[in-house]
Amino acid sequence: MRLVKPTLRVRLHSCRQDPPAHSVDRGWRRPWVRCGRSASVRLGSCSRQACGHEDSIQTRHDTPLRADDVPKPQGQDDVAENDGTVGARREPAVRHLMRFMVVLFIAAACFGQGKQNVVQMGFVDAHEANWIPPTSTFASPPSSPATGSVYVFTDASALGTCAGGGGALATCRWSGAAWAAVGGGSSTGNNVRECVVIIGDPGAASAVLANDNDSPAACGNTWATDWTITSVACWANAGSPTVTPILTAGSATSILTGSLTCGTAAWAAGTVQGTAPVVHSFSANGATCSSTPCTIDTDITSAGGTAKYIIIRITGTI
Repeated sequence: MRLVKPTLRVRLHSCRQDPPAHSVDRGWRRPWVRCGRSASVRLGSCSRQACGHEDSIQTRHDTPLRADDVPKPQGQDDVAENDGTVGARREPAVRHLMRFMVVLFIAAACFGQGKQNVVQMGFVDAHEANWIPPTSTFASPPSSPATGSVYVFTDASALGTCAGGGGALATCRWSGAAWAAVGGGSSTGNNVRECVVIIGDPGAASAVLANDNDSPAACGNTWATDWTITSVACWANAGSPTVTPILTAGSATSILTGSLTCGTAAWAAGTVQGTAPVVHSFSANGATCSSTPCTIDTDITSAGGTAKYIIIRITGTI
């Protein structure tokens, strides 16, 4: 039970005020009287000499009764009790407030460091900054990406191709309906690599080509990344020989859908498979192929008996 002293303001001649009879059994004590700035005395001993003047006598009221509730000298009401700390009675509330503020600041700092989209208006000079785009896979693409989001996919079918099924890298932008390639990876620009295989000799005294004049293990990939075949063309000095370029140790249709008939003193193009064929790269020493194939076999399907010299040009991107 929280006991509160009664409010009592009396004049000097009536300051001897005993508590009500019913309060004695409830632990009430004789209330104290504060005499202005002069002294604090019990009501039973209040006198004109102690208080100075009549109207300055007023009891301390509306405060809980405590074991140490005794009058204190002027200026010592808020002094520490036993621990010597000034303002000890107000310290718990201040301490709780400071703890709450610390927790609030920590929470704000944690939430502020999460990933989020930041809209920046105007000119931004970021020439000394590094941007690390988020990565993902086509097998498990981002869910509900915002239009314009850019991701680096690590399982693209070919370098720069925004479709899954392989182990190449592709930087792609979400248009709102599909992923489109950003920057490199197209059939133009510095990402294009070409391999030219020449078979035979156009000299007048040279023999015509035979069906077994193949060129195995040609077009070795030493570009330190996958090479995706995008086109194959053939040129012959005479006749209409047919050739079949294949991935080393692959099937007859591993690159083209069928044999390619070379053009007579002109270029003729073959039809590349719908799933783009990939030639993996040798290691740094140029001799170790950790993931086959790293080369292409250019086989003559039918020499035709007339051509002495053919050129097979294979183009792709890295």
